[in-house]
Amino acid sequence: MAIRPKTTDGFTHEEPVRFLDGSSLARPLDMPKSQRGVMYGFVIAAAVIGIILFVFLFNNVLNASSRDAATVEATVNRGVSLDLPVLTGLVQADDASILNSFAAAGFTTYPLPAEQAYPSGFDIVKLPSDVTAMDAAIAYASDLKKLSAADASKYLSGSWRMTVSRSEYVDMKVRYADFSSGSVDAAVRNAIASQGLAGTSVKDSGIDSAGNTFVSGAVDVNGSIYQWQVSACPLTDVYSISGLPASAAYVGIRLHQ
Repeated sequence: MAIRPKTTDGFTHEEPVRFLDGSSLARPLDMPKSQRGVMYGFVIAAAVIGIILFVFLFNNVLNASSRDAATVEATVNRGVSLDLPVLTGLVQADDASILNSFAAAGFTTYPLPAEQAYPSGFDIVKLPSDVTAMDAAIAYASDLKKLSAADASKYLSGSWRMTVSRSEYVDMKVRYADFSSGSVDAAVRNAIASQGLAGTSVKDSGIDSAGNTFVSGAVDVNGSIYQWQVSACPLTDVYSISGLPASAAYVGIRLHQ
């Protein structure tokens, strides 16, 4: 029997060890010129796309609030009139006569669910002239407080809500958003002027327990004395919607016996 020679690594080799040709690994790693231009083109295109996306996103994030404010301002100033009802001229009329006068004036009104069960009376919203009753039904069903500032201002500007209740006495209220006065104090003064109450007896004024600025007094209507109160607060206290004008006010006018 032949003795196989031992190798220095302790293993017996029956065949010679073959090594792979590594010459290809020694070649330069430079990209061929024909492909280098294509690669540079992809890099430049990717850089351009990245810059465009960055500018687009940066512009959207940084300028979104200013664009929204411009949209709200344009919506508020779109040319719809408020046409506030004068309560001293309506307080001695019945419900049908009041509603008929609104229809004769060309107002589009939308009835709201009664807050309480009064023997008679109504609760309606006079809509802006460019808003339909169907539009209002959808908006009020979804709750104005959940709308964007632009959408909410569409329904708030040029509209008012009137509530009339009749139990032992008549109680009339009109509420609306004032986008033009510029402050709560000015909104109160302008509301008093709109009702012809500026020359009537003033009993009290100041800030009530809810934080509203108010003025109250009394007025004689055809020999009957009625109590009136005008109050206002920032619109954002009522509608906590980001983007509504900080100078806008929410005004309430009340006339009752």
